[in-house]
Amino acid sequence: MGNKKREKTVKWFVLAYPLVEKLRQQRLVEEADYKSTTELFAKKGDEKTLDNFIPKSESDFMEYAELISHKLRPYEKSFHYIGLLKAVMRLSTTALKAADAKEVASLLLLQLRMKS
Repeated sequence: MGNKKREKTVKWFVLAYPLVEKLRQQRLVEEADYKSTTELFAKKGDEKTLDNFIPKSESDFMEYAELISHKLRPYEKSFHYIGLLKAVMRLSTTALKAADAKEVASLLLLQLRMKS
């Protein structure tokens, strides 16, 4: 009985707001087109992503850091970005020894001094 009521509500919404439904359908089509295009032109196995890249050497970890920063940068303008960075730092440093945490803190202080 709940499904019938939901279906009726969805049908009413579609009839009442055809522009919203048209835009939703267009977005679904564009997302599907983007996905198929990226699958078609992506080089299999060549592209390093956060999901498939396992860093082993120091240079690999530096490259991995770049991948992470590129993933986060689009959100720099968000009001919640600073909270994100704080949470990432807190969660990423919980297992560090005091000396290592101090080194990370020193780096952040250096960044602060350079921006002042």
